[in-house]
Amino acid sequence: MGSGFRELEIWKLGMEICEDTYRITNQFPKHEIYTLVSQMRRSAISVPSNIAEGFARRNKGEKYQFINISGASNAELETQLELSHRLGYIDDSSYSQLLEKIEKEGKMINGYVKLSCHLSILLSYRKDCHGLPTYRRAQNDPADGARFCAEGTCA
Repeated sequence: MGSGFRELEIWKLGMEICEDTYRITNQFPKHEIYTLVSQMRRSAISVPSNIAEGFARRNKGEKYQFINISGASNAELETQLELSHRLGYIDDSSYSQLLEKIEKEGKMINGYVKLSCHLSILLSYRKDCHGLPTYRRAQNDPADGARFCAEGTCA
């Protein structure tokens, strides 16, 4: 598969946050290298990595899973940034700038999930045997993938 994920603004911002995180954590005390520095870098890397992996997945459930993981990693990074600021490892300006990007990324991730969900519904729209609107059941539905109509007579 190509690298179409590179065109996603959500991925680009995630990469920018990674770069900023690496630059900022380079200035942390040496005793934090295996703790807070490592954790922040792993969280930051996880965001665009999971966006890219989710984009490459063909199964909708897997796509959502990886996008949701990127959102959780973004929240982790926000918490770690807050702690770093409270401990005095990050100045106010760097903190505010990175926090703004992380918050924007969180909103973009949530929007991406909502958009994907709506597109999924629109793309699964069909007409039933009576010419009425219907849709495919959710993936976790016992009748996975079966079409149905209001009267329940369509197969």
